[in-house]
Amino acid sequence: MGGELIGMSDEPNIRSLFAARGEEPHASSRPPLGLWTAATAAGHLPGPRDWLLGNTFCRGFLSSLIAEGGTGKTALRLAQCIALATNKPITGEKVFARTRVAYISLEDDEAELRRRLHAALARHGIDYADLGDWLWLATPSTEWEPTQAPSAYTIAYTTRFGELKVGEFLTKLSAALRFYKFGLVVIDPFVKLHSLNENSNSEIDYVCRVLATLAGQHHCAIDVPHHTSKLVGDGGARSNRTRGASSFRDAARLLYTLSPMSSDEAAEMNIDEKERLGLVRLDPAKLNITTPAAEATWFKLCGVNIGNGNEAYPHGDDVQTVEPWNAPNIWKIVTTARVHHIFDLFEAGLPDGRKYGIGNVGDERQAWKLVQGEVPELTETQAKIVVRKWQDNAMIGLVDYTDPMRNKTMKCVSVLRRPG
Repeated sequence: MGGELIGMSDEPNIRSLFAARGEEPHASSRPPLGLWTAATAAGHLPGPRDWLLGNTFCRGFLSSLIAEGGTGKTALRLAQCIALATNKPITGEKVFARTRVAYISLEDDEAELRRRLHAALARHGIDYADLGDWLWLATPSTEWEPTQAPSAYTIAYTTRFGELKVGEFLTKLSAALRFYKFGLVVIDPFVKLHSLNENSNSEIDYVCRVLATLAGQHHCAIDVPHHTSKLVGDGGARSNRTRGASSFRDAARLLYTLSPMSSDEAAEMNIDEKERLGLVRLDPAKLNITTPAAEATWFKLCGVNIGNGNEAYPHGDDVQTVEPWNAPNIWKIVTTARVHHIFDLFEAGLPDGRKYGIGNVGDERQAWKLVQGEVPELTETQAKIVVRKWQDNAMIGLVDYTDPMRNKTMKCVSVLRRPG
């Protein structure tokens, strides 16, 4: 059978292949490493991967969401769990099949997790009854007591002799997977799932291999949200932002980053500072079993009053959740026809023979002013961004020309490439 390890039934064919080269195969009935010939796979193509939610969770694979604190990592993962458990695409991602989900928080206690759940359900108009027994939650770390060994609620730990061992949490998680048949298990955050040296590649790889093996054995998706290292610059979709050892990002097969909207992104979309602070972008940092999306996915962080006030706190709590957010796209305004027209004007220049320029060239020659004049829906900042993007994409460049008014060599905009 295709994909099976070589056994006794394959031995005659294997021996004939070796004999043709005057060689002898391995003496045992099964070759070393469980080798199998590519020829045995003929006619036995495996079915498609078992995706659960968009390109985020897939049975048999380890995934993660990398984010700084306060960016909505937990809120997004909880909303995605609710989407899978209810078969309602509340995060804008396709639900392939309603799936039983376990969300295990190693950070929040039960009361806080209940608040978060209530906020998400209220925001998206979902009743508790809609969840049935599809979504299960736990806060096992709150049950740990100082008298217990560190292995009680960790999946891996190091003995005093430096040996890597699996903890009791693995036994409990395996039992839960067998009993409840979860399709997805989210354990948040990764750093609290083990007690190993987070900067050791070999130790972190050990934890990830344990999790990946578990996902394969139980045909489920396992997700372990992770913290970033200190953020440098505007972040974006860089998987090297993971905290600790690089082996984590090598082991996770579906890796995303969640980042706050940058000031430049806000300027491009004409978003004010107050609104910017509540917007985050989701990027594929590493998807080595699918094709990354061309554009970022955006979410809005929402504060939901969950109505749990009392005499001392009549207002109650505002709890964070997320909802999809559609980013304004200036490139839908700057149509191909408008670009061709603006490029024609660049090439024609001003009536007095001068050409358009960039930078310190005077008001009349400013390329961005021409763009804004032809596309008045754009702000000054957006018009400047459009010109810069054209430069970055080698659609326009700067060349020397002789200014007829000043009779000297100056720089002007030159059209290098037009849109198709």
